[in-house]
Amino acid sequence: MSTIRFEKVVKEFAGMVRPALNGIDLTVDSGQFIVLLGPSGCGKTTLLKMVNRLHEPTSGDILIDDQSIYNGMDVIHLRRKIGYVIQQTGLFPHMTVEENISIVPNLMKWPEEKTKSRVDELLDMVALPPNEFRERYPAQMSGGQQQRVGVARALAGDPDLILMDEPFGAIDAITRTDLQDSLLKLQRQLRKTILFVTHDVDEALRLADKIAILREGQLVQYGTPLQILTQPNDDFVSELVGADDIVRQLGQIRVETIMEPLLDGGPIKQTIYQDESLRVALSDLVKSKQDFLTVVDSGKQPLGTITYDNIRNSVG
Repeated sequence: MSTIRFEKVVKEFAGMVRPALNGIDLTVDSGQFIVLLGPSGCGKTTLLKMVNRLHEPTSGDILIDDQSIYNGMDVIHLRRKIGYVIQQTGLFPHMTVEENISIVPNLMKWPEEKTKSRVDELLDMVALPPNEFRERYPAQMSGGQQQRVGVARALAGDPDLILMDEPFGAIDAITRTDLQDSLLKLQRQLRKTILFVTHDVDEALRLADKIAILREGQLVQYGTPLQILTQPNDDFVSELVGADDIVRQLGQIRVETIMEPLLDGGPIKQTIYQDESLRVALSDLVKSKQDFLTVVDSGKQPLGTITYDNIRNSVG
């Protein structure tokens, strides 16, 4: 697992009136899904690209598992240990799906059978049947399918850290929601450390364990989606996330983020999936006339409970 620590990171580009990044201090705990959020030009993509050294800092340092990535670490070795997904997928058009996913395992000199097995495993994981998609070329797939392959390729070498730069930005809304669902499911299964850049507030609130909000190169708030929505640091954050819109809050906060622990031996009433929003939970409570719902995972295993009071308290 990978912990990332940004220490007073500054990045200046020639000709800019202010630094692209100005003294960023940020710690990303191992296995967390962290979203970098902010308007265009705030520095979020620059910060992401510094982790795999596509940009070098003007000053400051970045450490992965307490080791500086700029002090004695080979950049090629570093990049092979990091999965990278971008908006345009970055798939090589002249290569099949199997060949695209196999790039890093081949660079790592995996045995052929191990690589083939890994390709099939990953295609299953991203809901693309191997027998149907292994030999296809990118042009023979939809944008959403190509993005799934991009995610599979990023996971191919089994990296602990994955960087995602607006990976769903060019996808239609329905496909985007489906891809978000798939990514959440994968993250629960794999527990990778993920840095995910987006300017879409709803996407950030839906996916993140924590959100880092940037403005003009500075980190203005870092916290859980619930903290960001209910305790914004300033007017900028409040306006960005719509903190005064209770209906929006209900639609974006996941049930699992506010559920209470399941008591041993307690009754199990009507269930709700952990990924559902508080808006769905409130609707289900009203319709069921129950005083609580049992929260379950995708395998319908009970995880906790949610009540009217939980929902009321979460939105202040």
